[in-house]
Amino acid sequence: MQLSTYRNPVISGYYPDPSVVRVKEDYYLVNSSFEYFPGVPLFHSKDLIHWTPIGHVSLTRMMGNPGMKWSIRCLFLVYPQK
Repeated sequence: MQLSTYRNPVISGYYPDPSVVRVKEDYYLVNSSFEYFPGVPLFHSKDLIHWTPIGHVSLTRMMGNPGMKWSIRCLFLVYPQK
């Protein structure tokens, strides 16, 4: 097995509080956006190193750090309540 190196952070920029979920061979990641438009950024990766932005989740009111859950064929974005 050949070892490879990569540079941290693997997602450059300001993406705090990452939450990652694995769905078969794919990984999905969301970050806190602190109510900034266009909403919670959603990323996709096959190897946890190379991430591609695939969209944003818009919410009317966001609190706390987002989390994700995979259930059957649907990805849920979860926020804690006060």
